[in-house]
Amino acid sequence: VEAQRVCKILDDLVEKLEVTSHLTSELFTNIIAQDLSLDQLFSYELKNQLQYHAQLERSFKENNLTIDHKIMPDDDQQMTDEYRATSKKLQKSTSKLIRLILKDKEENLHNLRRLDDHRSTDMADFLNYVTKMRDLWRIKLSTSLEEQNGKDQVVEELTTKNKNLRKRLKEKQTAFANFQQKTDERREQLENERSKLTTERSSEAMKKEKERERIRNESIANQEENKKQHDKKMKELKEKRDQLQNIYTTELANLTKKEDPENEEKLRKDFDRAENNCRDSILNYDKDMEKNHESLNNLKEQYSKVQEELSL
Repeated sequence: VEAQRVCKILDDLVEKLEVTSHLTSELFTNIIAQDLSLDQLFSYELKNQLQYHAQLERSFKENNLTIDHKIMPDDDQQMTDEYRATSKKLQKSTSKLIRLILKDKEENLHNLRRLDDHRSTDMADFLNYVTKMRDLWRIKLSTSLEEQNGKDQVVEELTTKNKNLRKRLKEKQTAFANFQQKTDERREQLENERSKLTTERSSEAMKKEKERERIRNESIANQEENKKQHDKKMKELKEKRDQLQNIYTTELANLTKKEDPENEEKLRKDFDRAENNCRDSILNYDKDMEKNHESLNNLKEQYSKVQEELSL
């Protein structure tokens, strides 16, 4: 009976410690900062209790005189009245908060993990030790038959797990062998394609080189042929030009001997005629200028007279 009572107490303690390990300072800090939405995750009562507890956590940190924010004894002389009141409220709030969470433990813990997945390391270690202690008390309560059945069950579970692991290992090995075979085939295929492409590239390069050499030789031959034709054509044109130059020089000399006296006489007459015309034009211009000068003087005299009359 005593062992059963201890196991019951330890079971309750394990549940409460598991819940407490999720109630971290970071969680309540985020709740105060309003970074988390609680309406759709928790019941109305639990949501209000979380927010109320977050306010108490902040007040506890603000009024705590210790450096690492540890809870001081109630009769400590350094404890202020406000700190003492906050400490008692925290104790009551923690108990109520754990009780509300345990009403729907799985769902509430799942939502807490969604809000903040960081668990208190110290609390998790303590929970581990308490769980081991509970398991020891359970072993103490079990009979020889129950203990043997438990061992058989563990052996059966381990055997099943071992079979499953062997099966998974075999599947992985088969999959790896298939993958390796496909990889080898693919590697061989790629190697063949690479060799084929290398051969084709070499053949194509040789063809291009031959074609380039053919075009180069053809270009050189065409260039030489064009040069020969050009030189030949230039030679013919030069000879023809020399012939024409000789003909022109000969004909020009003949024409000069025959036509120069007549042209010279004609040009002299034209020059005399043009000179006489120019002289006559100059004389006529002088006469016209004299007439215009006289007309201008007359106009000036008339202008002076009219100006005098207007001034009077």
